[in-house]
Amino acid sequence: MATIIILVDSTSELTTVPALSGLLHPLGIFLLALFYVLKYVRDPHASELFRTAALGALVFGSFFLLSSMLIIWGQQTQGVQLATPGIVILTSATGGGLIGLVVGHLYGRGNIHRREEQAQRQRLEVLNRVLRHNIRNELNIAQGNLELLSDEFQEMGRDEFSTVIEALDRLETTAELARNAQENIDAGRIGERDLTKDLQEAVAQVREATPDGRVTLDVAESELSIVAIDGVTEALTELIENACKHGGGDVEVSLYRTADCGVVEITDQGPGIPAHELEAIESGEETQLTHASGLGLWFSNWIVEKSNGALEFATDDGTTVTLSFKLAAESNQRPYTRREDGTPMMG
Repeated sequence: MATIIILVDSTSELTTVPALSGLLHPLGIFLLALFYVLKYVRDPHASELFRTAALGALVFGSFFLLSSMLIIWGQQTQGVQLATPGIVILTSATGGGLIGLVVGHLYGRGNIHRREEQAQRQRLEVLNRVLRHNIRNELNIAQGNLELLSDEFQEMGRDEFSTVIEALDRLETTAELARNAQENIDAGRIGERDLTKDLQEAVAQVREATPDGRVTLDVAESELSIVAIDGVTEALTELIENACKHGGGDVEVSLYRTADCGVVEITDQGPGIPAHELEAIESGEETQLTHASGLGLWFSNWIVEKSNGALEFATDDGTTVTLSFKLAAESNQRPYTRREDGTPMMG
């Protein structure tokens, strides 16, 4: 950009050196504006971006134009004469227009982003309604009729009926989990809750649902107050159920606290969670090659993440899942450490 140099002599007469160089400033701004148009002309929201950018350029350019005119007028009333006032006004107006173009572009982008977020929320709400009502109702009808048929034809196709019913049960569980994710995570209300109670309820639910699975619970705290969103019980249930189904033996669940966290560990001796599933959870996105097999791990990760906690997986010897939640501020319980055998002890 060229600079206008104004010289003041002892007689208060002003000149510019050189005056024509001031034209390079608005010319440069015009070229920047042209570059902006060419860059975003193929953008799907080009018309809106150009409209808000043009409006911003007009508003800011007009403001700078009027400001420069008032300044020049004020100088002239004091006897100070500018050799090229037109160049000064043009430079100020185009500079203000460039600032307004940037502001208008950012404002337009913000509006587009807000609309897209609103549309996404609307789609999720519709999908949640479909999962919650339509699919669930149809599943109930199919399950009921299949159970009647399986009773009617006890000698024929009993195993096949059972397989279909189990598949429908799994589908209903997935739909219910998706509904819980929508409600708990979107609400996102962080508050105090008793981690001991959440864990005990989760273990009781798993023991009822999987009577063949053996779950050992070691609770070092009769009450452990943490800060988290709703859904902690469901997240713990998902992880313990997963350990029972794929662990290949007993599942050990323990609860203890550190200086600033309440910690739950879930350990099994199974083959471990597949690497591609862990990669998807840790990276936060799925692809055709790296994806989780269901919603359970995602749901648990979302609940912990939204609670400002941490979820870790160790798969060297079996699988150990560790969930950490921040303690409530007013909790005055003494911290627990770990014995050599891994069980909690008071420090």
